[in-house]
Amino acid sequence: MSPARLSHYPRRDGKLPEGARWVGRTSRWGNPYRVNEHLVTLHAGHERAVESYRRFAAERLSEDPRWLEPLRDATALACACPLEMPCHVDVLLELLEEVER
Repeated sequence: MSPARLSHYPRRDGKLPEGARWVGRTSRWGNPYRVNEHLVTLHAGHERAVESYRRFAAERLSEDPRWLEPLRDATALACACPLEMPCHVDVLLELLEEVER
């Protein structure tokens, strides 16, 4: 079963739920592409940052096929993005689903 996407802002929300993994900017799976670098509208900024991350993640996986291994047993992947916005976590979830097939 794939993990869920969790919107979690550490300063506001405190500790992550048990089994959840932080994959926000400060983690090794964080999106190095900032929304405000791509800002036209907030939603478009998120979309463009996610598409840039999709290429980044593909490159990381080609360099290190085990890059996603530590996330496979997570119950949720957490980032500070609001759930209604596109997020790099969506890419990670897609990639984890592909690996499980």
